[in-house]
Amino acid sequence: MVLAVVVILCISFIIGVSGIGGFLFPPIIMSVLDIGIRQAIVTSLGSFILITVALSLTYYKQKMVNTYYGWLLVLGALPGIALGLRVNLIFSEKALINSLAAFLLLMGISLVFKRFSRNKAVAVSSERDIGKKSFDRKIIRSKAALVAAGFLGGTMAGFIGVGGPVVTIPFMLNAGYEPKESIGSSTFSAVFIVSFAFLAHLRYTEVSGYDVVLLGLLGVTGSFVGAYFVGQIKESTSNSIITVVTLFSAIYIFLFR
Repeated sequence: MVLAVVVILCISFIIGVSGIGGFLFPPIIMSVLDIGIRQAIVTSLGSFILITVALSLTYYKQKMVNTYYGWLLVLGALPGIALGLRVNLIFSEKALINSLAAFLLLMGISLVFKRFSRNKAVAVSSERDIGKKSFDRKIIRSKAALVAAGFLGGTMAGFIGVGGPVVTIPFMLNAGYEPKESIGSSTFSAVFIVSFAFLAHLRYTEVSGYDVVLLGLLGVTGSFVGAYFVGQIKESTSNSIITVVTLFSAIYIFLFR
């Protein structure tokens, strides 16, 4: 039990620093509480309501939250959650989990190449190239793109209880948003995403309120420490942490789903 508490605190610290990592909660909860996967997912979602609220307030004080971006993510996430629950009845869990892992792997690799390219980048001298680069950025950073990212995150949350920031943060980084802004805005949106997903899943699965609160308090403690450090480190370091956690997420899901 002590080991489980330490592991939860460590995972929460990672969440505070990178904004993602909650996908690790369900398997730990299953082994510690000896419950099924559905109960573990709903328990995790409930605890994340407390964690995301606390983190959002912390990130907001650190000026990491762009509420406008957050609301666009929420706008897409709400119908995504509804779709995710329906997909749960049509497709196998294995199929969608593999899709999530593949998406995370693609995003992680993309972040690695983007970082490498940025280090090797040279000044763009052609006005035509500059214009094209600006045009491409406008497309991927458009309102519709953020809504679409929120929709995908909401779909994942509605189906398997993970999603939200683990999808939207890598997307925002690839779209050119600042790492800390991506973490803060995605966490803000996650307050609503996990709340609606929790209520939706709760219709089909009963959970212990005690377990939800206990896990949430442990998560808040660890994530607060992580949130403090994210305010002290460089943008490039935040980017690197997110890249590593994203790739680890994909590998973990592929191997231990």
